[in-house]
Amino acid sequence: MTREQLLHLVDRARRGVILPAELDQLHHGIETVHARLDELEQQIIRHNYPTR
Repeated sequence: MTREQLLHLVDRARRGVILPAELDQLHHGIETVHARLDELEQQIIRHNYPTR
């Protein structure tokens, strides 16, 4: 899901016109972004604190 698609769904939710299938897409998009942020955080930690 692209950033634009995710923002479009957020906009529809804000306006109260989001469809159930779109709400599922929004949920999936948020979960995907969260997982990616967790991965990046772990990469930063490994980069800054390499094991010896």
